[in-house]
Amino acid sequence: MKKHQINQRFFLILIPLVMFFVSFVFDFLMIFIQDFRLEHTTKTLIKNSLTYNINDYNKYFKENYEKRKISTDYLIVNYDNDKLTIYNTHSYTSFFGKLLGINSYRSTIHLEGYKSGTKFTFTEVRDE
Repeated sequence: MKKHQINQRFFLILIPLVMFFVSFVFDFLMIFIQDFRLEHTTKTLIKNSLTYNINDYNKYFKENYEKRKISTDYLIVNYDNDKLTIYNTHSYTSFFGKLLGINSYRSTIHLEGYKSGTKFTFTEVRDE
């Protein structure tokens, strides 16, 4: 076999593998960024709502999530005993996951926050 044929076959195999790896990394970075964005936005909104004494928590969260283009179809807001509990699920389209039949990804947050003095405490609520 000639050398250029071996190189040609090598690159025909290597290029799709590299593209698959890059797409895999891209999708996982997108998942990480969307999860971080949802968590950061929720913590910021909890801080603001507990600091400025918002009257209608549902409306406040819904409006601010929609401003940031975060879906509110599954938004649940509960304020009880100075604790604010937020549950939300945000779906977004997949780029390269569609090649594997994955049309969208979903980020979910279930966070409880409260203010003690000037300090805010956040705990992740585990569903069982």
